[in-house]
Amino acid sequence: LQAPASGHRLVACLFLHTSWSHLAVNVYCLWFLGRLAERLMGPGRFLFAFLMAGIGGSFASLLWKRRRRDPAGSAGASGSILGMLGVLLVLRTRQHLPCDEL
Repeated sequence: LQAPASGHRLVACLFLHTSWSHLAVNVYCLWFLGRLAERLMGPGRFLFAFLMAGIGGSFASLLWKRRRRDPAGSAGASGSILGMLGVLLVLRTRQHLPCDEL
């Protein structure tokens, strides 16, 4: 994000992956966690939470890499997937869902 008007990279990197195996693992995790999260939250809230978690993860990665002066890029939806796991844990706590529901 060194260039002006390159904020789109915070979102674009969510849909880029470094290898087929990276993509496969992310798709599997999103299939497993995403279906449950979407069922509990609804499609609109799920999409919002997914994108916000991903953008937050991208921004955190950017700050970490700048601090360490690491020139490597970031790719993948891992931030979004971890965000969905966090959302599910919050929903479980607030809605008192049994563990077998998750």
